[in-house]
Amino acid sequence: MALSFFALNLSRWTDRVVVDETGLDGKFDWDLQWVPEDQSSANPAAATRPSMADALREQAGLKLETARRRIVVRIIEHIEPPDPD
Repeated sequence: MALSFFALNLSRWTDRVVVDETGLDGKFDWDLQWVPEDQSSANPAAATRPSMADALREQAGLKLETARRRIVVRIIEHIEPPDPD
C-alpha cells in the first residue's frame, strides 16, 4: 500500500489527520504488530505488544510528529438525488 494511503488509515486510529511527509513513492508491504491503547490494560497478553507509535518507529522506521497545519475542509450544505435521464 502507498504511504499516503497508509497515513490515511492511521488517521482513523489516531483520531487526528496524519499526513505523509516522507517523500517516499511506491507501494510497501506492512506488517505491524501493536495493540490499541484502550485495549492494553484490559488484556494482559496485549501488554507485551508495543503501542502504535512505538510499533511505527521500531518496526517500520516511521515517526509520528505533532504539528499544527492548515488543512482544507469541504462542507456539504445541501445534496439532492440526480435528475433521471
